[in-house]
Amino acid sequence: MALIRGNRMRHDRREISLHPTDLSWSAEQDEVKVCFWLSSGNFATSIFREVIEEIPFEREYNQENKSA
Repeated sequence: MALIRGNRMRHDRREISLHPTDLSWSAEQDEVKVCFWLSSGNFATSIFREVIEEIPFEREYNQENKSA
């Protein structure tokens, strides 16, 4: 806190839950576009981190059918 006061910074707390508004989305082929509005101080990356689950994917290639 002393560092914040010494640099004349404001100490603000962020909301625990974010509530995006004006949400819209579209999907075409291999692209998804998501639009929404967040209040000041909130970050879109926080929303996407919670919504998108990374699923590891491994491809297997059949070397026998590969043409020379």
